[in-house]
Amino acid sequence: MIQSIRGFLAVFGLSWLEACGIITLAATLQTITGFGFALISIPLLLTVYDAHVSVALNMIIGFFSQSLLTYHCRRDVLRPVVKNIFLGNLIGIPLGIYIFLNFNFRSLKLLASSIVLFLVLSWPSKAT
Repeated sequence: MIQSIRGFLAVFGLSWLEACGIITLAATLQTITGFGFALISIPLLLTVYDAHVSVALNMIIGFFSQSLLTYHCRRDVLRPVVKNIFLGNLIGIPLGIYIFLNFNFRSLKLLASSIVLFLVLSWPSKAT
């Protein structure tokens, strides 16, 4: 039994096993809450793989899981809303892929952090 585990790890590596555990955890939490797969999986996958692999892996898994979900819920879908989202994705996804592949990861983190900080600080306060 131990030999087969060692053989498995020799072929696939420990990082593959860690990634499976991370994906399982994120999928379980998404099943419980209804959202948050990427919120859990991306930061944890960054501990195992670099940013490009983590995001690509997340996109592939998300595509297949959402395709399956869409197939099961196809009768309840509001078609005009899906059409608008799809048209927005036609513009947003290629632009996002271009930015992701051609910009420095550190610069992207700084830009995203700055935008979030600006939005938080500019949010109107209801202090009494």
